Amino acid sequence: GAKGAAALCECLLPANQHDAIPNPEKGFMGVIADWNDRETMRQRGSKGCLRSLKMRDCSLGSEAAQSIGKELGRNPALIGLDLMQSGIGGTGVASVAVALGSNPNYMVGYNTTLTYLNLQGCEAFKSGATHVGSMLKTNLFLQTLVFSDNAIAAEGATAIAEALKENESLTHLKMAKNTIGDRGATALGDALRHNRRLDKLDVSLNSIAEDGATEVARGLSRNATLSVVDFSQNSFGAA
Repeated sequence: GAKGAAALCECLLPANQHDAIPNPEKGFMGVIADWNDRETMRQRGSKGCLRSLKMRDCSLGSEAAQSIGKELGRNPALIGLDLMQSGIGGTGVASVAVALGSNPNYMVGYNTTLTYLNLQGCEAFKSGATHVGSMLKTNLFLQTLVFSDNAIAAEGATAIAEALKENESLTHLKMAKNTIGDRGATALGDALRHNRRLDKLDVSLNSIAEDGATEVARGLSRNATLSVVDFSQNSFGAA
């Protein structure tokens, strides 16, 4: 809950602000800070600060997400944050987005190190997607965003699509199972005409029919960077 998350968030700050540990060579996410893994905590020790934090299936709630967002802005080394199915909701997603720069006027200092963010199944809905879209317009560091299974619908997809026209850092975007439909797919297709950074896009399981698929295809014809697009289990090929 919120109290536990607040206590854990204190570990996002380094014991010594000038002595952060290097990223362990264990893949892109490094050593995930599983709070049941004492060896990980021992390796972290009394110096440096966490490079990656995994808090899946924790039923955190929006208040806990606010604590996480608050400390994100003060952490000088975190590169990976996994909040998959953590129950933070649209308000919690907004708190994380603010910490990553969705509203620079609100937060003087925001995180400039995070490159991987997993918000799958966080019940973000349209409101959360709007905040994520605002964040993507200003954030220059995030490279991978997992935003599947958030019921963002066409409006949420449109907010993210508009941000993709301006974003210059994101290379991997997963938006599967969000019921974006043809309207959301059309917005993404338009965004692909302008985006020059995205390399992998997952829009599977999104109720996209013929019209939406056509618009995405048109966008792809004008895009020179995408190498992988997952269109699995949509309905545009149905009889």
